[in-house]
Amino acid sequence: MYRNSEQRKFGCHLRNNATLAERKRWTALRAQQLAGYKFRRQAAIGPYVVDFVCFSQKLVIELDGTAAC
Repeated sequence: MYRNSEQRKFGCHLRNNATLAERKRWTALRAQQLAGYKFRRQAAIGPYVVDFVCFSQKLVIELDGTAAC
């Protein structure tokens, strides 16, 4: 999933410092609460770390905000 240890550390940093919008969205998506689909947060896809992803549906959710700049 992660390409290297730096990307893993960055994803961990993002999870630990989530914005209010990300925390609220994760509450709705976690534990397969959305129609039983499994989501991951701050997951690596190639060189990118995305906010939320459902691999089975090939769906990525990115929340805009000042942290995304």
